[in-house]
Amino acid sequence: MRDAEPPKPVMSAGRPGILRRLGRRLPIVALCGLLVICALEAAVRIDDFLSEGALPWDRHSLDALFQPTQYGRGGVPGARFSKWAINSHGFVGPEPLDGRERILVYGSSEAFGLYESPSHAFPRLVQARLERLLPGRFDVVNLALPGMRIGHTEYLKHALDTLPARYVVIYPSPAAYIGVTAPYCGQPTRPVPNAIGLADRIRLIRKLDTLLKAHAPAALLDWMRDWSLQREIRRVQVVTTLPQSVIDAFQADLHCVADVIRSHGATPVFVTHATWFRGQSPQASEPMLRQWRRFYPELAEPGFLDLEQRANEVIRREAQAANAPLVEAAESMPGGSDYFADFVHFTDAGAEHLAGLIAVAIDGARQASTDAPMPATSTPIPEHVPANDGSRQPPAT
Repeated sequence: MRDAEPPKPVMSAGRPGILRRLGRRLPIVALCGLLVICALEAAVRIDDFLSEGALPWDRHSLDALFQPTQYGRGGVPGARFSKWAINSHGFVGPEPLDGRERILVYGSSEAFGLYESPSHAFPRLVQARLERLLPGRFDVVNLALPGMRIGHTEYLKHALDTLPARYVVIYPSPAAYIGVTAPYCGQPTRPVPNAIGLADRIRLIRKLDTLLKAHAPAALLDWMRDWSLQREIRRVQVVTTLPQSVIDAFQADLHCVADVIRSHGATPVFVTHATWFRGQSPQASEPMLRQWRRFYPELAEPGFLDLEQRANEVIRREAQAANAPLVEAAESMPGGSDYFADFVHFTDAGAEHLAGLIAVAIDGARQASTDAPMPATSTPIPEHVPANDGSRQPPAT
């Protein structure tokens, strides 16, 4: 008689059963997650409409203020986002005032204004200062665009043709020339397409990013930024100081800008570039330099301060050569977080301080001038006046 075979182990149906149940429920979970995301996105768009008047179906971001034009990256007349509004000429700020002598401000994101309160970018405060000094005389128009390199002078020529000015304030951003080895002046300007990313289409991403930066622990944010920076550094060739060709390109473009301004009968007003670092210790400066380097990983931290020093010497030499007013913002502006929201962008107090320096310089130039004032002109408002091209721009952090 054969021995009975031992019973075969019964395979547990638990794991396959769980997997089958999960497989059946996964589409439902995914659909529920998608519905939640859609509901949150709808809530963000309704909030934007109620708080800022942004239509739910429109793009609503800083990049939505700009468009490609024959002059490079230009403003979209009538566009609005958050505290920024583009006037009918394609420039940030209110409509130009007829019947006044004009002052144009030519620069990058520092002049455009990132962190200041509404209407507190320094060009608007220059207007307010001059209005107190000389009521009804001057009108200040802000030509600045984030990331703009001053050498793209076709935009400046067009602005001066459209809005004749007595003074043009030049506040260049030296860091915009990192990686540049030849001047832009004289080169043909090509339209720059907008970099429309996922955050421009899904507003929830921008809202979550803002909440993360506002409420996440500082240590976590620092770790994330350092991790991202180290990843970028591994992809580039790092230099500790920029070659002289970069400074030469910056100087050539600055000289070209002054020539364009004078050829239109206006006076250039040069402003040296101020930063957070004035009067700060090396230890205190380290984190801020790392933050700046996130946008230009190819330049080691000490190279930024070296660039600022060399570029400001160029600005001083060009002002002297042009016999033009010079505003010593780099030597007169206090550093630190009371005046700067980051490495170069101003707080309200910083914008107010710089505006005071510029207003005094313009009033001094006016008093010293022996020329008759330019007659104020009344210019028609064109349907579209484009602005110039932009390059890398530091986002709000």
